[in-house]
Amino acid sequence: MEFVNLTSHTINLPGMAIPPSGTVARAAATDTPIGDIDGIPVITTTYGGIQDLPDPVEGTVYIVSVLAAQAVKGMRSDVFAPAQLVRDEQGRVIGANALARI
Repeated sequence: MEFVNLTSHTINLPGMAIPPSGTVARAAATDTPIGDIDGIPVITTTYGGIQDLPDPVEGTVYIVSVLAAQAVKGMRSDVFAPAQLVRDEQGRVIGANALARI
């Protein structure tokens, strides 16, 4: 199986580290202004389809962010997000114990 990391960070999984591929798949976002709070703009953000996700390739798994995976929920069986995150003492994510199909 080939793993393609479509995030901007190395994905550390049990027994392997998957470097970024250089392409980042993202959920398309549309911001709509709805007002302000003491002069600070307030918006509503709506997420749509995914951008920069390659077409399926047999034997290839694409790793994306949870938000990007949600954009293709139920449409792609080859797209996964890091799951069961592992954090260091400062709370920073340093790895994942699993991949999730969203």
